[in-house]
Amino acid sequence: MKNTVKNNTRLKKSLVNASLLLTLTGSLFISPVSLAQSTGVLGLYQTSSQMSHSNINTLEKTAHQSGCAIRREGSVLGAQGNYDLDSINGFFLLECEKPVMNGRFKEDIFAQLKKQVNHLKLMEGDINQFGQFGLAQAAGKRSYILKVSDYNNQTPIKRERDLALLGKQKQTLNNHYNVEAFLKVNDAAGMARPDEVVVIYYDSPQQAEQFRAGNPEFMEKIGQFNQDHISRFSYLQVLSHR
Repeated sequence: MKNTVKNNTRLKKSLVNASLLLTLTGSLFISPVSLAQSTGVLGLYQTSSQMSHSNINTLEKTAHQSGCAIRREGSVLGAQGNYDLDSINGFFLLECEKPVMNGRFKEDIFAQLKKQVNHLKLMEGDINQFGQFGLAQAAGKRSYILKVSDYNNQTPIKRERDLALLGKQKQTLNNHYNVEAFLKVNDAAGMARPDEVVVIYYDSPQQAEQFRAGNPEFMEKIGQFNQDHISRFSYLQVLSHR
């Protein structure tokens, strides 16, 4: 298996630690306020830095015409896992009024983008947002990680029980992460369809480092969850520009 992005030693270590935080489904991370459900599309792609601004301008124009808005977009800083992601280095997350992966809407939104980028991969499904403003709030200085995963479904009842226990413990820890959105994937293009995408964030990169360094026992428990319940995964550290 090849890594999707070349990283320096520090970034690799950070991603290994970060991956342990992303083995859980959205039910573990739900904030007190859950916003209305809509359709989400996560896009991953490879491009040169000179093209990236043009890519987003193209997408923004066509997406708006089909009832979609770009909520998050930017660079993929590193990736780890066993999905073949072809050295992707850019991402976007759309929120849409309805599904857009089928019929003429897919052609309207993504046809021009495909001419500008390489290895475009799309994942679409119902998206739940958490917190007071969800994806409508600007990313600011947050440090984001995206989880793309499949579950083995060998012991689903135990999985839900493990999730509940870990969720309660996480809330008691300092500098803990938050879940911004949870995408239950119904359709995919350019890659095998995963079960879900989870968007999590720390308020800053420093907070992420403090949490990982300060909670080794919790990290080990999540690592065990990963072994027990995850069959395929990729974890992406990303920088969002909006």
